[in-house]
Amino acid sequence: MSDFLIDRTPVVDKVYGDLKNRIVSGDVAPGAKLAVRALCEYYGVSDTPVKQAMNRLVTEKLVEALPHRGMRVRLVTAEDIAEAFEVRKMIELYAVPFALAAAKNGTLIKSLKENLAENERLAASIGEGGEFSASAAEELRVSRAFHKLLVASVGNKRIEALFDATDDCQYLYYQQKKDKKAAILASIAEHRAILDSLIAGDPSGLIATVRTHLEKRASALLAATHNEA
Repeated sequence: MSDFLIDRTPVVDKVYGDLKNRIVSGDVAPGAKLAVRALCEYYGVSDTPVKQAMNRLVTEKLVEALPHRGMRVRLVTAEDIAEAFEVRKMIELYAVPFALAAAKNGTLIKSLKENLAENERLAASIGEGGEFSASAAEELRVSRAFHKLLVASVGNKRIEALFDATDDCQYLYYQQKKDKKAAILASIAEHRAILDSLIAGDPSGLIATVRTHLEKRASALLAATHNEA
């Protein structure tokens, strides 16, 4: 039996997690075809968990289905990045007055401070270079969670679902083997500026820091993933 199946984690979760890491890290290249039979052989499993795992990755926009031609790792364009951040900007700026109101009881501020502390800890554990690691994967999640806390203050599950479905494309640094350390540190500094504006109860400052953060991250990502970068 394959070592892949030694623990008791559901098979589909193991296939999904491993395949996602291979895609995000660039080990499975953008545009690569994903053949169900080959993946079944690689993981030593039946086709059901492989198909379920790939369907999850389609939902997360890491994989795309090609009509009558199977599936492949999704190729992300500059237009995709710009559109994704435009949607994020729309949602997060809408959340500003709700976040300001939620901050008054202190719970949101506490959660954001804890998030920043964890992000700083993870950043310190990530080395220079473009290697994808468990710490890098967790940093991506924690960075995204900072924004989810702001969006959750709206109290609208449909808006939260829309945010969750919006791909921020940050994994592309790793997929294209680009160093993300500088981007992580810059993002943390921008998150701290957002938090400071929230603590100060400054509506215009919060709008400005959220907008600036999203625009800077979009620009940095576009530069990092440019063919000539």
